[in-house]
Amino acid sequence: MLLFSNTAHPVNQPLPYSPSTRGGVDRGEYSGWSDSLPKETSDLNLKEKRRTIDRLDRQLVILLNQRLRVALQVGKIKKRMGEKIYDPSREKEILTRLEVKNRGPLTNQDLIKIFRMIIKICRASQT
Repeated sequence: MLLFSNTAHPVNQPLPYSPSTRGGVDRGEYSGWSDSLPKETSDLNLKEKRRTIDRLDRQLVILLNQRLRVALQVGKIKKRMGEKIYDPSREKEILTRLEVKNRGPLTNQDLIKIFRMIIKICRASQT
């Protein structure tokens, strides 16, 4: 969506940044954007980005609740089968798979922290 019809305006130009050297992943590291855009455009862009974050947060809540519902079902099945709730090999399998799939900009270290907490909460809910 073009905000201005004048093609010389900075909004209509490609962003002058390149992918980060950290793993070649574009982490959106672009400094000075707000300096090169009119305040109204910066404010509009900020509001738009915040709406996007709000929408993503709502989706994350839905997915986290779906994950917990499935984890609760797994817990019931494990209890019926006489298995322990905590399965360290399964946890390691999940975390390893997530690290392999991660393309950033979230670091693997931070991703693992987040998922360890998710798994811990799901496991506690199974008891």
